[in-house]
Amino acid sequence: MVWGNRDAGDHNQADEDCDDGDNIGDDDDSHTRYISGPLSEEAQEAVRKLGEDTKARADHLARKYRKSPNSIMRMAGLAIQNSRQRQNIANKHKTWYSNLHPRPTTSQ
Repeated sequence: MVWGNRDAGDHNQADEDCDDGDNIGDDDDSHTRYISGPLSEEAQEAVRKLGEDTKARADHLARKYRKSPNSIMRMAGLAIQNSRQRQNIANKHKTWYSNLHPRPTTSQ
């Protein structure tokens, strides 16, 4: 798909096909519109509470299974593992270039 040549009809269809499961609440509104801007104080407090609860649960599981809390968070998909090596700029460029300029297919 070429991004620059999309018309509005394709964009709306792509939005309808995307179901990321981020609709929060008991509403049946499947097309939630998100608000830009900073979170309210109430929302910030709810997010802090979520973080504290998640960390406490990870600590509990870490003690129970004798693992580090970080490994529990990584297994849950809530943290990333640091690479042992610094990322090589040549590899990043090669990946970017090959994605931008795919090799032509030859039929023989």
